[in-house]
Amino acid sequence: MAPFVASAVFVVSALVGTTWLILDPEIGGAGTLIGLGLLVLAMVAMAALLLVHAPWGRALGAGVSIAYLLAAVVPDPTWGAATTGVLALVALGSLSGPWLTPWLRRLPPPDGVGPRPMTLALTLVGFPVVAGIGGIDGVDAAHVVAGVAVPIVGWSYATGHPWGLWAARTVVPALGAWAAFSSGLPWSLAVAATTITVLVMAWTPEAGRAIRPLYSTLPGPRRGRPIPTREPS
Repeated sequence: MAPFVASAVFVVSALVGTTWLILDPEIGGAGTLIGLGLLVLAMVAMAALLLVHAPWGRALGAGVSIAYLLAAVVPDPTWGAATTGVLALVALGSLSGPWLTPWLRRLPPPDGVGPRPMTLALTLVGFPVVAGIGGIDGVDAAHVVAGVAVPIVGWSYATGHPWGLWAARTVVPALGAWAAFSSGLPWSLAVAATTITVLVMAWTPEAGRAIRPLYSTLPGPRRGRPIPTREPS
């Protein structure tokens, strides 16, 4: 019961926080990108926590809660920001308690893709958060295009499409550079750092092996004449 209660608290916190970020006129379009990106990451975290008992689901959920908390304390205090901050604290406490430890898997899955491809996929899916940070001083077309296109690339890579990997290697760095040049300091540094991180991870051998079909690594059928067997007399 504890995992489902903690997940419900976290989902409510994410929904309230995203609604506040979208509707707050002080944050503007940047809040929409940040809120939607955090909501997508929250749904991924809950799916990993409830469906596959993954420890990284709890870590990702805690990170999302901290992001909502930071977003709530930065602008001028409002009822929406206060509600988001309180719910984020409650969600962080529910995810950090020892009651989730028996639910989580202790050993990594034998067929797991590894931490680098997983981090790459999550970074791509959550790129709207970075695009929103880059657009704090004003959302440009570059932020919107990157915030929409890069998560699609992340979805394609996470589902094993080869074009997703090549898009992460070529298209995403171009979109990230465009968004970084369209952002003001110091927000452009966050966009540039994330883009460079994606570029480096996308060209690692682990990123390529993560989408390679399983049957290509299996041994082929044995060739040659079959060995005759003698029937027992």
